[in-house]
Amino acid sequence: KSKVKLVLFCFENMYVRWPQVLALVGAVSYGVLQTEWYSTCGSVFVSERLQQFNDFADKYEHWQVVIGSVLAWIILSRVVSFFLHRNKPLKTIVFDFVFQSLRKIPLVQKKVDEEVTKNLSGLEKDLFKKYVGWKPNRKLPEEGLVDTEIYEQLNQLASIADPDKRHADGKVTGTVYVGGKDFAAYTKLILNAYARFAWANPLHLDVFPGVRQMESEVVRMACTLFGGDEDSCGCHTSGGTESILMALKAYREFYELNHGVTRPNIVVTRTAHPAFDKACEYFKIGIRKANEDEITRKAVPSRMASLIDNNTICIVGSCPQYPHGCADPISDLAVVARKYNVGLHVDCCLGSFVVPFMKELGFDDFPDFDFRVDGVTSISADTHKFGCAPKGSSIVMYKSADLLKCQYSMYPNWPGGVYGTPAMAGSRSGPLIASTWTAMMHHGYSGYLNNARFIMGAVMKIANGMEIKVYDVMCVCVYYWKCLCVYANSPLVLYFVFVLLCLSAIRDDIDGLELMCEPQGPIVAWTSKDFNVLRLLEPLGKTRGWDLNTLQFPAAIHFCVTMAHSDGDAVDRFIADLKASTEEVMEEPDNQLCGQAAMYGQSQQIPDRSIITDLLKGYLAMANEVESRH
Repeated sequence: KSKVKLVLFCFENMYVRWPQVLALVGAVSYGVLQTEWYSTCGSVFVSERLQQFNDFADKYEHWQVVIGSVLAWIILSRVVSFFLHRNKPLKTIVFDFVFQSLRKIPLVQKKVDEEVTKNLSGLEKDLFKKYVGWKPNRKLPEEGLVDTEIYEQLNQLASIADPDKRHADGKVTGTVYVGGKDFAAYTKLILNAYARFAWANPLHLDVFPGVRQMESEVVRMACTLFGGDEDSCGCHTSGGTESILMALKAYREFYELNHGVTRPNIVVTRTAHPAFDKACEYFKIGIRKANEDEITRKAVPSRMASLIDNNTICIVGSCPQYPHGCADPISDLAVVARKYNVGLHVDCCLGSFVVPFMKELGFDDFPDFDFRVDGVTSISADTHKFGCAPKGSSIVMYKSADLLKCQYSMYPNWPGGVYGTPAMAGSRSGPLIASTWTAMMHHGYSGYLNNARFIMGAVMKIANGMEIKVYDVMCVCVYYWKCLCVYANSPLVLYFVFVLLCLSAIRDDIDGLELMCEPQGPIVAWTSKDFNVLRLLEPLGKTRGWDLNTLQFPAAIHFCVTMAHSDGDAVDRFIADLKASTEEVMEEPDNQLCGQAAMYGQSQQIPDRSIITDLLKGYLAMANEVESRH
């Protein structure tokens, strides 16, 4: 029994080093030959099978038998490897194979190319119509421009699509996370810090020791905020994606060094950020995705545990996840991580400087998520979101230095000298580090707490309708009670009808919408059972000018509250416009999607996702063009 387990373990881990495999097979075979079973009946069974194989092989040449045996072994190993190491559901693999095969048919490929080109033409028209009046620069000017000319062109570029006004009006979801009445003064402070260290590069620690000190303080302050002890550590990166890339690189190196894992995989929930897919693509790590809970939209630990094997290096929880805004049960995921001896990375890139204050704000049921949870081994948090630092700033943190050391890249034998970097980049932006340090020192604990208080207050206001007006509900309930006391004959009937009427009074103000889940961070996500929620993109987005994030599988919309919504009545205006837009749509709930909504809706219904991939490739290539080609 133990020998069988050893063979299965070898196949499961697929350490396909042929000498080791052959040695293992030889050892097992020798062990079997020494048993009493083989001497009594096993030898007879083997002799019969051997004779059958010889009779079958007699009609073939020796070289044909050898080649056939080798091919059979290769096919068998590939089949075993496929079933043990596939990181996608079998249904998805089959569908992908079918669609890829169909696209190899010239007629099918031609039709797909025509549709992709048609859609890209429409996207190109929408993209470049904003640049009317701008003369593109295709080569360096013969003579450098004077300062006034540069400022003039910069102002012209800054005014395209009027992003400053949209930000000032509070009509942008996420994107720019700073704002409010002190926005101008705060921007000046950050710019002064940036200018003071404009040419600093932390790659040269001896030349810019002040930048090194600021970076170490930024990381230490973040580790402390996220419950780390003196052993916790980390690194400043260029954004959430790089933080996640570095964390997975560290896990890959750590588990290969300490556990011999050479075919690593991670387990995430379907709602995890695509940065994890990107990291796995870059570092050749398998990624396995579990479905979230269909009601709460949170990770289900048992589903994730079922995907863990001996090659799993870490599991991932989000706090909160980006699509719907709920926090995964990190403490439960930590139990799974400890049981299987794998890492647990908590993605706080979005929640960053909001979620550490949730319990202090009165959200007592908010899940524990930071280094105080036994089993959490790394955390990523963006300082360029709710940390209010300029874009290009994030922090990846580790429970201990063992993982951080595996993140480093070191090249001691380069002729140019001993070279090593803590993250992906060599030269890094000193002014961004200085700006991040300035942002954290300016806000302090109380400043971030006040920001989180406003953000979560606005989130709950939108989510409740969306607002439940407690005073109004109480007045209605008292009115119902007085009326029923006059007309009801039975106390039981009185009580029953009163409860029903009270429950009917406590409802969302916006009929037709429902939350995707309980919001546990800066995001509110909603859908509708009465109409296709993407129809709101026209009246609420295009007509009333609100910037919205569309979701898919299932279709939904979310809005991310930032400090840009803290000045004036932006939240109240959003609720009013959302209500008015919903009422417009509800007048004819069965109408078809049109415009931008139609494009989003149709894209979700295309079963061959490689077509969407082609569209994305075309759009990204188009975004690098200085002007339209048509």
